[in-house]
Amino acid sequence: MEYISQASAKQFFIARVVSQAEQEGVNLTKAEKYMLTWADGEPSFAMDYDLNVQFEEETSDEAFEEKIRTLIKHAYEKDISKDKDMKETYRTAYKALKQGDHYILIMINDAIGSKIRKWACFDEEGNTAKI
Repeated sequence: MEYISQASAKQFFIARVVSQAEQEGVNLTKAEKYMLTWADGEPSFAMDYDLNVQFEEETSDEAFEEKIRTLIKHAYEKDISKDKDMKETYRTAYKALKQGDHYILIMINDAIGSKIRKWACFDEEGNTAKI
C-alpha cells in the first residue's frame, strides 16, 4: 500500500472502528458513525444538520472521543498481533489522512499516533533518515 487517497484512508480507519465496535458489542449510533466522517474543507463531506443535533443530544465530544480512541487502540493491537505488516498499512493510511483536517485524526493521534508515526534520526553527517 504505497499511496492511498484521504478518502480511502479515512474509510480504512472507520472500517477498523466499526468492526472493533461490533466485536466488542459497543454500540455506535448513526450520529456517531457520521461524526467519524467529519472533515473540514473536504468536498466529499456532506454536512447533515440533523445528525449534528442528534450527536449533541446523545453524547459529549469527550465521551465520544474516548470511546473511539479505545476502539482504535484495540483494533490496532489486534491487527498487529495477527499480522505485523499491518503496522505499515496503518502508517500509510495515517500519512494520507494527515493531508486533510479530519476529526478522526484527533482520536487516532491520541490512541496510536506514537506507534505509527515514523521517527526521524540523524547519522554522523547530520542527514535525516526515517526509522
